[in-house]
Amino acid sequence: MKLIKHLTLSLLAIGCAMPALAATANKPNIVFIMADDVGIGDISALHRQYTDKPVVVETPTIDSLAAQGMSFTDAHSPTALCAPTRYSVMSGNSTYRGYAKWGVWSTFAKTAVTQEDATIGRVAKQAGYTTGFVGKWHLGGTFLDKNGNMYKGAKGGPKSKNVDLTKWVAGNPKELGFDYDFTAPTGVQGPTYSLHENGQWYKFDKDSKLIYVDQHSALDKSFVSDKGPWHG
Repeated sequence: MKLIKHLTLSLLAIGCAMPALAATANKPNIVFIMADDVGIGDISALHRQYTDKPVVVETPTIDSLAAQGMSFTDAHSPTALCAPTRYSVMSGNSTYRGYAKWGVWSTFAKTAVTQEDATIGRVAKQAGYTTGFVGKWHLGGTFLDKNGNMYKGAKGGPKSKNVDLTKWVAGNPKELGFDYDFTAPTGVQGPTYSLHENGQWYKFDKDSKLIYVDQHSALDKSFVSDKGPWHG
């Protein structure tokens, strides 16, 4: 069950899935998947190839991608942390080129990707593709406070209640070259506990409300991540 939970979280926390819709018939669709994180036991084809243990969860679609393409058994990350790795993959830069060497972890921090960086989205658009981003962002972002000013307050805790999460105004996928996005600003494992579609807070239902989720407001205390209470 632990492996199932781990795999479920891994798939939910996909860092970047970019379906590029072909502008012309001779351009292939491109899907780039970055997962945070996947072990050798999480992909059933690799599990069979490199272990002698039974597969717990089958991953037939990813297995078929591996069968039709190339697999690399000697690849290296720019860093062994998720946020700086995400920055490097998005921008093509070493993490030490950004202002935050250890990566941008806060939803409200300035993104380290600049207007001059050749991001995946910008390069694909220049090649004539329609671009999209789905999943975990964790590259920072800019929001306003409830008075309409740029929020520059606390990055967490009750003091951040003044932030307006209904609109993601900058430092978001659109700014980095994506035509469409459905994004969890900080993933699913920590604050904020919200989703955004094209910069707008995504409601699960028409009567959904943004509240400050803590042990007093949550329907169940277990709903509050070990990363702490936050908006959601």
